[in-house]
Amino acid sequence: CVLRQEAGCWDDDPQRLSRTRKVKLTREEPLAHVELTVGPKPGLLSIAVTNNNTGKALDSFIVRWIDEDGRSMNSSVGNLQRAGAYLLVPIRPATDVIVQISAPRFKDWYFVDTSTMQPTWRLQSGEQRTLDVALEPRE
Repeated sequence: CVLRQEAGCWDDDPQRLSRTRKVKLTREEPLAHVELTVGPKPGLLSIAVTNNNTGKALDSFIVRWIDEDGRSMNSSVGNLQRAGAYLLVPIRPATDVIVQISAPRFKDWYFVDTSTMQPTWRLQSGEQRTLDVALEPRE
């Protein structure tokens, strides 16, 4: 399954490959019936990252999220879509995740919900949230 934010496909099931079926097309049989199952839309984080000292936007950073089962996804700026100054990061829906942002020469940043003081975030399918992150330079 390919993640397409607008189509809403999310599949990080480790058993998926065991259910994959190969289709062989030949000149004699050039068509095959293929059934696709589309999962729920991911949650979407819109993230802008700046240097805390200068306020300048960082061009290069990594976003990582980790779910309660220890599965994680890492994405660098080049792998994701942009919406103006914001990077659009798909997040597994209806799952508590830890969000980490890192960049060379800066301290790692972790999301903490200030209302609950919990380090996890849960986005529902199709939900979009915005994060403005100011990274602290390392000494």
